Amino acid sequence: YADDYEMGTCLWWLRKYDNMRGAITDPSKRGVLRIPGPGTQNPQGTCAPIFTDSGTPIDSGVELCSGLDYMVLKTFVPAKRVSGSEVLYGPVGYINSKDAFFGSSNFAGDGTTVDIYRDYPDPRGEQMPPQTGKETEKFEPVLERYTQPYLATLVNQAYYRIEYTGDITLFNENFLEYRLFGLTDVPRNSEGYAVVLDIKFMKAVNLGVYYEGRQVKAAPRRDLLSLDSPAGLSYMNPVSKILSFVVKGTSRPVRIRQLDVVSVAFGVAVSFDSFFEDNFVDPNAIDSSFSDKVPPSYAANYDPDGGNIVKSN
Repeated sequence: YADDYEMGTCLWWLRKYDNMRGAITDPSKRGVLRIPGPGTQNPQGTCAPIFTDSGTPIDSGVELCSGLDYMVLKTFVPAKRVSGSEVLYGPVGYINSKDAFFGSSNFAGDGTTVDIYRDYPDPRGEQMPPQTGKETEKFEPVLERYTQPYLATLVNQAYYRIEYTGDITLFNENFLEYRLFGLTDVPRNSEGYAVVLDIKFMKAVNLGVYYEGRQVKAAPRRDLLSLDSPAGLSYMNPVSKILSFVVKGTSRPVRIRQLDVVSVAFGVAVSFDSFFEDNFVDPNAIDSSFSDKVPPSYAANYDPDGGNIVKSN
């Protein structure tokens, strides 16, 4: 799909972001995430292809990495059914980010890599009955729930965006959970296990982030969030709707839940003339179609500090 990223069967979020589109056609930017390089917490890490004794690279997608600690992120997204059908959120992508770019869509610039996890096939689908003899069995797999992606292999001490193909905002009836899993006591190349994760919500939400059974107060600014922050500390960007939060090497998960919000809307029926009788409006915000209704001296006499309402275009 190199000629037209808007066409084809690529996942929508792969086509959406400029720094992620390279993974569509470049196999080196897909697979288990490799974070080393400037602008990350793992500048000393390296990954290189594996060669045979004769010097020929082994074309298996396997690389030999050093200076990096790998771990498993385990997530839990509660099942949701609508009209008897399950709502799916996968495939799920894990995208690396530089330290200065987390919480944005710059990711790791030209070094952005993507690891995509799809749903797990029903294991009973592999248990084929014998197909020899005169009376072969007709095999039909059990059409029950296929397991959505919930495990990902990540590099320790790094920043990531999690991209859900389905709208994660819909899963609002229970907690989302994120925890690090299968850790050794102490990592080889750092002092502890920690990641900062980004999740983009499709609409404005009011979230509560919990750790050890208690709600963790959110950081007022993104720059107060880092790998050194305590587990559960978060920041929600009100414009991009990207939630950034810290997960650390512990057996307890960070839990996220959408809180109930009361939305109130109202309208006031008022004519343009009567509105001007009680309020001063910035003349720069008045459309030209209403110029005949404004006194000729209105702009010259306008006092921005003297009105009840100041509007701007």
